[in-house]
Amino acid sequence: GWILTGIQGTGKTSLVRGIAEYLGIPIIVFDLATMSNNEFRKYWRQACSISPCIVLIEDIDNVFDGRENKMVNKMRNSLTFDCFLNCISGVQESDGIFLVITTNNINNIDPALGRRVKDGEDLSTRPGRFDRIIELKEMDKDCRLKLAERVLFDYPELIDSIVKEGEGDTPAQFMERCSMIALR
Repeated sequence: GWILTGIQGTGKTSLVRGIAEYLGIPIIVFDLATMSNNEFRKYWRQACSISPCIVLIEDIDNVFDGRENKMVNKMRNSLTFDCFLNCISGVQESDGIFLVITTNNINNIDPALGRRVKDGEDLSTRPGRFDRIIELKEMDKDCRLKLAERVLFDYPELIDSIVKEGEGDTPAQFMERCSMIALR
C-alpha cells in the first residue's frame, strides 16, 4: 500500500485514477466516516474477492485523529482503528489489493500506519501495511511548462508567461489557469 500526502489539489486522487487506468483495474472507494466495523469487514472481503483492484481511502485524517474515530459521536457504531488495522494487514490474506490512503497532513495519522524511514525518502516504517509514503507538492517550473505546452499547444506565445504566473500553484490550480486561457 501507499500513503499519499500533500495539500488539497496536488493530485493525490488523480494519481490513483491514473494508476488504475494504466493497470486496467477498478478503484473501490471506502468512506470510513460512514462505516461500522461489520461494514468495513464486509466491504474489505468483497474487495478481496474481486482483486486485483485498488482500494482508496481518502482523507483518513478527517476520520481518525490518531487512533480515535472523530465520527464516534455522529455514528452509533463507528469503525474502530483496531478493526481497520486488522482488516488491512491481519491474518486474512489480501493479495491483489493495492491499498491507498490519502491525507492532507501525514502528522495527523497514527504511526501504526507508517512514517517515513528517512526524510526525503518515500520508504515507510510499516512495509507490508504501507510500503511507501509519497508527498505530492506544488508543481515545479518544468512540470508547469510540460502541462502548459500540452494544454496551450495552439498558443505557444502565452506559455512562458503562464508558467511564470503559476509559480506556487498546485497542479489543480495550474490546470485551471491553463484551461481558462485555452477556453478564452
